[in-house]
Formats: sequence, structure tokens, C-alpha cells
Amino acid sequence: MPARVAVTRGGESCTNPISVHSICAEESVRSTAAASSAPQAMSKYPPAIRDLAIIVSDQLLAGDLLRELRNYCRTHATTACIRNVKLFDEYRGKGLENKEKSLAFRLWMQDTGRTLSDADAAEAVQGIVGWLAEKTGARLRAGG
Repeated sequence: MPARVAVTRGGESCTNPISVHSICAEESVRSTAAASSAPQAMSKYPPAIRDLAIIVSDQLLAGDLLRELRNYCRTHATTACIRNVKLFDEYRGKGLENKEKSLAFRLWMQDTGRTLSDADAAEAVQGIVGWLAEKTGARLRAGG
């Protein structure tokens, strides 16, 4: 049951419920640290940011794929420049088959020793696309 606090505002008294929550910050930090990789060196060079939309089976869990994709990027030479991957959209509906969905990822690529070229970014994206196609049968979603 929420606690009640009496507040005086402009000579009028009002009572409002207040919710009190306990947050275990230590556990939150521990789980976040476990999920992230080792610290990365800061770069003075600009990032290359690419969005990638793929079509996959609607049975595939987006969170599982994101976790595997991040692991793939950390462990393969062609994707070593990828610093962060985020899922920013999941779409089902018009333009897709009944048992399909579209997942859109944002890729942040950056090197600590130089500015990445468009060819460097394209190579990393193609590495991911090839891996996704092989692993999940994914295909690129056409813009439009």
C-alpha cells in the first residue's frame, strides 16, 4: 500500500499517494558488466553508422539473435571494427509473408587508428549479412 504524504500548496492541504521502490544497483551493474565485453579504447576518428534491415522467421527471437550477432562481431576479423549493435525495430505486417518479420539493427563502426572508409564499412556489413543468411536464412529487406 502506498504511503500518504500531506502537502500544503497555497494554503490548501492535499494528500497524494507515493510509491516507494527499492532498486538493487549493484545487481544491475553486475549483470550489465557481465553482458558487455572488455573496455574498448576511445577513438579520435569518427564512427561509420549503418542500418541493416533483414527478414527472418517470426519464430526467431530478436533478443537471441542480437546476442549472437554481438558475439559474432566480437570474434571475427571482418567485423572487428563494429563497436556497438542495437536492435531498433521489429516489424510484422504489410509487405512480409505471414510467418516473417523484419528486424532492423544499427551498427556503429569505428577504428582507433584511422577513419574507416566506405569499403571498410561495406565489408563489415557484408560479413554480417552472409553470417545471418547462413545462420538463420535471413535476407536483406528492400527499402521502399
